[in-house]
Amino acid sequence: MNNVKVFGDEQLLMSLPKAAKVLNISVRSVRRHFELVRIGGAVRVRITDVQKKIAN
Repeated sequence: MNNVKVFGDEQLLMSLPKAAKVLNISVRSVRRHFELVRIGGAVRVRITDVQKKIAN
């Protein structure tokens, strides 16, 4: 989890495999159902989005 500046906002992000493990779904499902953030060559998911999914 990194504090990364994206478009001027600091956002907590996590990798796709880590998000998939937390949610117990496949990486492909993470790619389909979440908004992805690209930083250089890395693709990440916002932790707040993952937390909302867990809460529901």
